[in-house]
Amino acid sequence: MALLSFAVIALVLILARAIAELLLSRLNQRHVHTHADEVPPPFREMVDEPTYRRSVDYTLAKSRFGEVVTLFDAVLLIGILFSGILPWVFEKFTAAFGTSVLAMAGFLFATGVALSINQFAIRVVRAIQTRRPIRFQHNYREDMGNLIV
Repeated sequence: MALLSFAVIALVLILARAIAELLLSRLNQRHVHTHADEVPPPFREMVDEPTYRRSVDYTLAKSRFGEVVTLFDAVLLIGILFSGILPWVFEKFTAAFGTSVLAMAGFLFATGVALSINQFAIRVVRAIQTRRPIRFQHNYREDMGNLIV
């Protein structure tokens, strides 16, 4: 019974997070659409109309792609947690390598690498869409130029 309630709580939290991210994304998109026709007064001297239009288009495209990523991540996480694949993989791993501290550390490392592949795939798709190189470290200074207030 406790396992079932834990699973329900985990599912509710995963769905609540995904729904909240999607709602915030839609709210941001609506705000960008509302202010898309005119360059904001603080930026008028720095940004011309075509550049501002491109930044609006980029912001909206990035937001839509972020929604796809959010849904994909939620589905992937729910699939991994509730399909039974994680216990099956753990059983196979411990049968092959044992349950020593080193083996368990290897399992955690391998699990982390497998989950990182998802983030790497997202970076590759984003790089292809934007025709920009893949960045492995986040550059906050560069992103400050892409912000629309």
